[in-house]
Amino acid sequence: MKKLAIIYVLYNTDIELFNKSIKSLEETIPENLNVTFFIHDNSFENSKQNIIINEKYQYFHNGENIGLAKAQNKIIKENLTFFDYFLTSDQDSIYSSNYLEIGIDFMENNKHCGCVVPIWRNILSKNKKFESQIILVNEKLKLINPVDVREDYFYVTHAICSGSIIRANMFNKIGLFNEDFFIDWIDNEWMWRGYKSELNVICYKKLRINHQWGDNPLKIMNIEIPNKSDTRVYFTFRNGLALIFHKELESYFKKYLIKQLSKYLFYLFISFSFNKYKNMFKAIKDFKNIDLINVKR
Repeated sequence: MKKLAIIYVLYNTDIELFNKSIKSLEETIPENLNVTFFIHDNSFENSKQNIIINEKYQYFHNGENIGLAKAQNKIIKENLTFFDYFLTSDQDSIYSSNYLEIGIDFMENNKHCGCVVPIWRNILSKNKKFESQIILVNEKLKLINPVDVREDYFYVTHAICSGSIIRANMFNKIGLFNEDFFIDWIDNEWMWRGYKSELNVICYKKLRINHQWGDNPLKIMNIEIPNKSDTRVYFTFRNGLALIFHKELESYFKKYLIKQLSKYLFYLFISFSFNKYKNMFKAIKDFKNIDLINVKR
């Protein structure tokens, strides 16, 4: 029987939505899969008594926010030898029927795949379409609509980490998540690090989630830009700039980052928010302090 660890990292959680997320996964557990939930709560208040869960689980809370990557790494390091797969989930992701059965079956039948990811909708978006995925074509990153792909699955360079099913040995091969990032660009950096180390990230269209990305997005013409909090503005720019100036990162990933940060920069200018401006300039000052050397590449 295969063993799966499901990791949630919480912060100021909408408990009702979080319980729906748990339920949507519990309903997809097949009989031949041993599942344990690991919940690391970075919130200041303990919310264990409000969590509704029927499967085996462990809850961690010490009253401080240690960051997304550090919380995930803590669970992975302590349990790496006990599980075949890890699934990382955001607290607001709702999963399609038979998600775990389909996902684990895909991994078992495709041993070359180190990480399988879903297609997803942003529940805050007005268009309700599946979000674009990113592939590499002739050393250039290209956005594609997953609905337009004829095959059931295709290779991607990176994807949102929520809903990702990761083969446990990939963490030995690639390393853990970069704790210096705290939040933002964590999943991108890890998948980019593994891109040339045979991580083989595959998007499987039969895996689907509804996911809340940021706050209500700002729509400019036909482009939707996530509305980030003041704190997230800091980490988005600080971590993004650290990667852009990282000597070992491939140029096509750097170009992607420049394009994304340019969108956020335009959003900042029209936000007329002093705190957002201040955090952006602080990010420019601080990005050189990010340690990218201690993470295997």
